[in-house]
Amino acid sequence: AEDRLNRYQGLREVKAVSEMEYASAVAEAAQAKAALASAEASQKNARLNLDYATVTSPIEGRARRAMVTEGALVGLDSPTPLTIVEQIDPIYANFSQPARDVLALRQATNNGSLERIAEEKIEVEIVLADGTSYTEKGKLLFSDLAVDPKTDTVAMRAVFPNTRGELLPGAFVSIKLARALNKAAILIPRDGLIRGTDSASVMIVNAENKVESIPVVATQLKGTNWVVSSGLKGGEQVILSNPGMLRPGSVVKAVPKTEASTVAPTQIEQKAQIQ
Repeated sequence: AEDRLNRYQGLREVKAVSEMEYASAVAEAAQAKAALASAEASQKNARLNLDYATVTSPIEGRARRAMVTEGALVGLDSPTPLTIVEQIDPIYANFSQPARDVLALRQATNNGSLERIAEEKIEVEIVLADGTSYTEKGKLLFSDLAVDPKTDTVAMRAVFPNTRGELLPGAFVSIKLARALNKAAILIPRDGLIRGTDSASVMIVNAENKVESIPVVATQLKGTNWVVSSGLKGGEQVILSNPGMLRPGSVVKAVPKTEASTVAPTQIEQKAQIQ
């Protein structure tokens, strides 16, 4: 219709078409424009209705089973859950720490016996149900500022990469993290500690290559090592092979195996739920 109008306009100038034919072409062009506008409005309305019928998830993840079937009536007054979308990667672990432990940690860092680790540098470890450690380390996202009066705990959350989908939402795991360092403490292998009824000691090889018994304070086991908070200075040659069978003063020949480590992280281990 637009092309015909343009053609008739040129013919009209040379009197090749009548005024009636030109007026008919103008009317047809106007009708075509109106029909196009109506079609565009219908298309826009159809797209809007399609948007209303298409549900998109606000997060990336995997959808669980459908909670409604095709053709089911969904509520207008209250939202109707269609499914649950679980975020897989990254994945979050929610856990809590007893308020008394949080208080003890703050007191220890305030009096200088422990050195606090910045939260952005804290690494979090997951121990799976079979006792093995998850291969990826996580980061602490936050530690709540308030204590839950119902449980007397402080809520915490960590995030972990989960590119291979090993961690499943809803699973219960154990969480390990170190929030402070005890620079005065020393780690020694578990075999090197001799425990009595109410005391503990280690056997060392002194500068004269003689066995010497040193009383120590060791109240925490970290992995396969004891955390010794007093009694050792670091660098001592601790006897690991059957130390209880040796007598102080005996001359021995030391074979180096492991030196005492001089920085012991204060670890927290709590149960957590993957989310």
